[in-house]
Amino acid sequence: MVQLGKDEERIGELGLNSKHELSQLATQFDNMLNQLQHRNEQIQEAAHELEAKVHSRTASLKEKTEQLELHIQLLNQTRDKLVINEKLAALGELTAGIAHEINNPTAVILGNVELIKFELGSDIDRVEEEVDAILAQIDRIRNITRSLLQYSRQGAFKMKSPGNT
Repeated sequence: MVQLGKDEERIGELGLNSKHELSQLATQFDNMLNQLQHRNEQIQEAAHELEAKVHSRTASLKEKTEQLELHIQLLNQTRDKLVINEKLAALGELTAGIAHEINNPTAVILGNVELIKFELGSDIDRVEEEVDAILAQIDRIRNITRSLLQYSRQGAFKMKSPGNT
């Protein structure tokens, strides 16, 4: 019976005396089948419980993994923004340095042009067009450096403001 997959069937009463050897053997065999069936049910129940625990833990791990992946993605985005902000800050400092370095010789040139105008006095008429061209170029240089300085200050302001990420 058990070999045929009919483990719910039992031998039952044989119609013999209960003290007869075959009757006792049939009773013991039925008891063993009952115990085997009970153990199989316990094993199946434990297997279902274990499967439920594995499923629960797997789901929890999957959720934690997804959260971790999201945090890693956010960290990478933050790192990328930080690198960009550091590059912008360095560019702002470089821009300010260049503007100041250009302003220094420009101030010397302007001072010398003013000195030439003073020294030439009324003879300035011979070179006035050239002097005016030099002064116009100095103004142009100053406007460019002023724009560079303004850009570098705006970049520094944007970097330091708390709401700007």
